[in-house]
Amino acid sequence: MYINTCAEHLFEDYSEFREREIGRRLVSTLSKEMVAVLNKKMVVGGEVQYLVFRIRALEFEAGQVRDDVVFVSKAFALLDAGDKQ
Repeated sequence: MYINTCAEHLFEDYSEFREREIGRRLVSTLSKEMVAVLNKKMVVGGEVQYLVFRIRALEFEAGQVRDDVVFVSKAFALLDAGDKQ
């Protein structure tokens, strides 16, 4: 719920604190095993080292669904499980 609230506020007005909170919480949920899966499925010959998130706004307008990217974060370094932030 907290991430959602931060995202809603970022949608309205930029806040470095809110961007950092979302990034920190997303990074902390990624385990070492999940990073390994991402490395194998998403990147050829490399490793996933950073996370970038985006916030999308979906709106129903004139009988159509409108899908806009309203925010793209800076890159956040992914940590190995056990690393402290």
